[in-house]
Amino acid sequence: GMYADESTFDMSLKACKPSLVEVCQKTPELVKYVNKVSNCAMLTYSAVVKPSKHLNVLNHGDAWTNNMMFRYDTQGKLADVIMVDYQYAGYGSPAVDLSYFWITSTSLEVKRKGYEFILAHYHKELSKKNVKATPAH
Repeated sequence: GMYADESTFDMSLKACKPSLVEVCQKTPELVKYVNKVSNCAMLTYSAVVKPSKHLNVLNHGDAWTNNMMFRYDTQGKLADVIMVDYQYAGYGSPAVDLSYFWITSTSLEVKRKGYEFILAHYHKELSKKNVKATPAH
């Protein structure tokens, strides 16, 4: 997968932290978390990338808009999307691609207003595939 080694993963997390701080600074209900986010240790490699005991999927590994091809109908409405460039594909948590896409490919406005909708839609589509998490023991 894309994050086959910890150093690549750590560099990616460090690059994302300033964006997370900026989102908190610009979102009134998140301003109170700016200091906490600024001073927190980032997640560890193994906590994020290690396959889960409960639910795993085939991840693209580099899920951002430049690796997606969009087809529109004659009215200009999105008709289909395909993903390309699978060199970083790997098996792991469905949160890997979702969080990478969220960080790299959404505007601040979407981050502020669309989180619940996108997460609910993702869950609905995952559920349609009869994906069930294994109960935790």
